[in-house]
Amino acid sequence: MDHGFHAVMIKHAGDLQALGSMTFKAQFQVLIEQLQPAFHFRFVRFFDRNTQAVILTEGMHAARIVTRLLMQADSHLNISVSGLNYGMEKLYSAYEEAAVSLKHTFMLPAPGIVTFEEVCLKDNAYQVPADTIKRVANMLGSGREKELLGLLREILDAADISPKNIGYLEGISRALNELVFDQTFQSYGKEESTEILQQYSKVSDLYQFSCFQDYSCEVESLFLLLDGNLQTLKSVQIDNKEMKKAIQYIHENYAQNINMTIISNLVSFNYSYFSQVFREYTGENFVNYLKKVRIGKAKQLLQTTDDMIYEIAKKSGFENTKNFNRVFKESEGVSPVEYRNQQKVLSASIDQ
Repeated sequence: MDHGFHAVMIKHAGDLQALGSMTFKAQFQVLIEQLQPAFHFRFVRFFDRNTQAVILTEGMHAARIVTRLLMQADSHLNISVSGLNYGMEKLYSAYEEAAVSLKHTFMLPAPGIVTFEEVCLKDNAYQVPADTIKRVANMLGSGREKELLGLLREILDAADISPKNIGYLEGISRALNELVFDQTFQSYGKEESTEILQQYSKVSDLYQFSCFQDYSCEVESLFLLLDGNLQTLKSVQIDNKEMKKAIQYIHENYAQNINMTIISNLVSFNYSYFSQVFREYTGENFVNYLKKVRIGKAKQLLQTTDDMIYEIAKKSGFENTKNFNRVFKESEGVSPVEYRNQQKVLSASIDQ
């Protein structure tokens, strides 16, 4: 190719996994054979390891003819063109120019063509907005969805990204992975949602998507899922903390006249919500839980002291001896006196 050559790189603009690499190759082979009579120049064609078709075209104008004919024949192709290179020792350089240019088709609103000359005009003086990305990460789980989405859309603004080298978007993608998604899962674990894990796995690789629009939509969706998930986790953590406080209060004040209104006010929960969370946390309703605590304390006093039954009833938080006897028998199947006598017999038996 003494008159110089371009490397033209072609890939399927849609979901290659859905189409299948072998299907794409077969379709492309047929397409080239159909177009070949119009190629009045020498060319070489092959597939690279990424299932992208590569055509080396001889001469200054051949690449323009090839890209025009390809786009007319198939509107589902993204195409890139290297600069004009001379000498086969420039083959790898030409291939790299085409590969870099092909990455920039990611920002096109529809399948199209990007040349290396266009890529050279892209802005390389960019700085990845790491601070803004950190701010978005810190807002996850705060319930400030509107503000969070506003910042995220500012980061993933196509109008801002398109004039820049594709390295800018790659840097944003890496920063989102490292500063948001990885950090979030390290802090909160990956066991919460299969849906979140699937989206996380997908957005971790920018080029698993056909175009920028698909990528940005998936990132936004993942942010919303994480925000909702973290709000729930934070709520559970707060609830658990308050439930521990409520349980501690019950164990320290069971002998007093306490009820669910007093405890729900203590932890600043709505009465109905406290009832629901208490049951979820302990597996029992408040009345039964308090009753078990009081009966447990009464059993301990019956075994270890010679206190009168009415004294034990009072120390255990029961209104009176009658109520104590009734509740104790419902719980243990025997009266407090019978329980004490049984424990004495068992204790004597063990001593012998």
